[in-house]
Amino acid sequence: MIINLIKKKHVDRILKILGKEKELYFGQLGAELNIDPSSLNKILKEMYSLNLVNKREEKSDYKLAKVYYSLSPLGIELLKRYEYLEELDNLKESKDDNSNSKNIQTNNTGTIINNVGDINGDLTFHK
Repeated sequence: MIINLIKKKHVDRILKILGKEKELYFGQLGAELNIDPSSLNKILKEMYSLNLVNKREEKSDYKLAKVYYSLSPLGIELLKRYEYLEELDNLKESKDDNSNSKNIQTNNTGTIINNVGDINGDLTFHK
């Protein structure tokens, strides 16, 4: 299930790098992301089984063929939705920061005034 996959470590980073670079071979992905090869292989296999990535082998004179990965149309759609969710989180955090700074005021007696009520006393706040 895709929902279970996107909760896993490194999946978001793999989506982003493949979205940016279009196609990378296994060694490039591992080097770019600094992920253990066995972990990367396991994640890519799962992403491939869910049709999130395309896989292409390039035969060469070497013993092992280079295996290239790119995002499939479904993977591109997942990346768009993931980025959208990140934007929503950023907007929420920005809104929370702005509303907290607008709703809290202090006066010269040490009273904190907000939209919930007053807290009287000698309070000091540190950032």
